[in-house]
Amino acid sequence: MWKIVLIVTLKAISVAQCAAAISAFCPPDSDIILGDNTTFCDCHMAHTAPWGLPTMTIDCQGRELLTDNLPQDLILPFGTEELTLSWNNLTVVPTLPASDHLRVLRLAHNAIETHSGSPFLNLPNLRYLDLSFNAITSITDDIFEGLLHLDHLDLTHNQLQNLHNGAFGGLMVLKTLILSENPLADFFTQENLFSYTSITKDLKTLEVAKCNLTKLHLDEDWTLSKLVLRSNLFQAIPDIPISVQFLDFGGNYIKHIDTDTFPPLPDLKELYLDNMEPLRTITADAFLPVAGKLRKITLEGCRNLTTLDVSAFGNGTLDEHPLSLQEVNLRGCRLKRIKRNLLERAVNLTTLSLAGNPLTCDCDVEWIYQMEKETGAQCSLPVILRGTKVSDLDMDQFHCDTARSWLYSILNGLIVFALLCACGIAIYFLVMRCRPSRRHVVQKLALTSPYARVTIQPNQAEHL
Repeated sequence: MWKIVLIVTLKAISVAQCAAAISAFCPPDSDIILGDNTTFCDCHMAHTAPWGLPTMTIDCQGRELLTDNLPQDLILPFGTEELTLSWNNLTVVPTLPASDHLRVLRLAHNAIETHSGSPFLNLPNLRYLDLSFNAITSITDDIFEGLLHLDHLDLTHNQLQNLHNGAFGGLMVLKTLILSENPLADFFTQENLFSYTSITKDLKTLEVAKCNLTKLHLDEDWTLSKLVLRSNLFQAIPDIPISVQFLDFGGNYIKHIDTDTFPPLPDLKELYLDNMEPLRTITADAFLPVAGKLRKITLEGCRNLTTLDVSAFGNGTLDEHPLSLQEVNLRGCRLKRIKRNLLERAVNLTTLSLAGNPLTCDCDVEWIYQMEKETGAQCSLPVILRGTKVSDLDMDQFHCDTARSWLYSILNGLIVFALLCACGIAIYFLVMRCRPSRRHVVQKLALTSPYARVTIQPNQAEHL
């Protein structure tokens, strides 16, 4: 009984602290739950049943807050776990008061350029920090000091060109690091750069999209599971940790995918290769190094992709090497034929997207109709079927005219034979025309020439 009394007493004290706290963020206690006072931030209190202490969520986005307007004696209501200061006019990372409860801090979409000292030093239990869409130019080795439990850091769309030695040294349990949309191309050409910045090798997610990267050096012994390299300037896939399970490589500049394109990635489950405009061909066994556990692949928007080999995922039999594929997206490519052999071993396939491909609707695409799934596939040829969905056709419209094909083959053979004969005859007459005449050619010589013919008369023989 006394435990219940103690819990109720603590709860009452904490509520009283929330009401008594003079905060620059929250309105009086009567308005905290409603959060309808436009003068203050939106503050919402929740209680964990049945006797839990209250927790506070504070949303101050879009309040046009300035760094100079934040009071020096700023305090957070007791139990505040989440604070949002996004979409304001802050120019410096604010130094917040000590809090053992704050778990989430959002500072996105401000004008933050710099920081003073270690602004997060008093937030030891912060788990999630969003500094995206600011103007931060440098990350020093003291900015994240004290964040011993931070596992998610978002620095998207800043002005980072360089990362200082040991910049992430204090983030021992960091699991997600997002550096996308920063001009870090020169920095990422260095080797051992993640050791240089002291990023933990237990990092699980790394996102460096839209950084104009041409090279990337990652330590092989990392345990990364998700890697986002979208919309850079890669012309080949860099060496990446073998542990990667999710790879987003869309929007890069690969022209051909063959057996040497991918390093072995036996645990890869999702592969994104969409919107790669230069991509034209995918050869046999191209995806073999990554096909083992691959469940999803997308090539959507590769509008110049015209060749996809039927053995792109390997040549194994269904019994020996079944595919794990469940979702394949080929929307918006230029494939005219997609044969059954390509996905014959994908027995668990649930989604196939083919819209936007100029398919030739003959017996080679009959299997798409037999799937009894909406694929979005439409006919481009024959002309009479152009624009018709494959799912709307009848079975008797999927045919290849073998007799006509046989006749065409014979005619083509005869034409080739006739052309060869004509070429042979033409060459014969040309050679014969260029040869000299067989008639004897008599060359006229002068009488005084030593080579002139000499005639000896019989009655003059004794004078010789």
